[in-house]
Amino acid sequence: MNEYCFLNGEIIPIKDAKVSILDIGILRGYGIFEVLRTYNEKPFLYDQHFDRFTNSATSMGLKIPFSKEETLSIIKELLFKNGGGNREIRMVLTGGEAIGGIGFDSDKPNFFIINKEIVPLDKKLYQEGVRLMSIDHQRDLPKSKTTNYIFPISNKISMDNKFFDLLYFSNGKVLESSTSNFFIYKDNKIITAKDGVLFGTTRNFVIDLLKNDYEVEERDISIDELKFAEEAFLTATNKDILPVVGIDDRKIGNGMVGENSKIIMELYNKKVKEF
Repeated sequence: MNEYCFLNGEIIPIKDAKVSILDIGILRGYGIFEVLRTYNEKPFLYDQHFDRFTNSATSMGLKIPFSKEETLSIIKELLFKNGGGNREIRMVLTGGEAIGGIGFDSDKPNFFIINKEIVPLDKKLYQEGVRLMSIDHQRDLPKSKTTNYIFPISNKISMDNKFFDLLYFSNGKVLESSTSNFFIYKDNKIITAKDGVLFGTTRNFVIDLLKNDYEVEERDISIDELKFAEEAFLTATNKDILPVVGIDDRKIGNGMVGENSKIIMELYNKKVKEF
């Protein structure tokens, strides 16, 4: 079966989709993206994702050529065209063809949407948790979801395979992983970074979800504080809630998935099933 995408006003087979080799997203890595998924064949947290996409575009001087409502209609048509089911949806916006090296015409962007079947992570990762490798880094424009992933990709090439992902820290503060937000559980509180990170839609959803059952703090987390974390987890569209049981060669808590992490995963899974 042909897989379809949306490119600059048309739904076409992916094999026929083409953008110029002069695109500034290719030549200079100048672009933004947004990833969401469906539950029960409906785009989950669409408004929040599109709002963040809009904020990213504004910060980069890019213009989204379709409204929120028009884009949702396109996504629904594309999902139908690709046979429905639960899928991952990726929206990408670049500045279009480069002008004079680093310039571009914001009125002539390239905008495309692709969706594909969701390949879930191994259940074992949720049951046993994952380990992260800490590294000194803060993303450029952390509040914008840019297409520039040079740092994590290049570092993951040499990363020991016992680690699932990188954990960024900067100036003594814990920030986020390369593709997820990071939380710790300590002293009966859920804590996550408030500055220098991308505010994930799943992060925000989880914060709202937990406010009735936990005290939630958005604040700086020092590297030293990780020594006293009883539990930790990641949140992301393509991971939901993923327990973290170790950072570098140090265990989080007893090195096993904690009871609160299990409760939070259950609360999250129950909530999305209602969607």
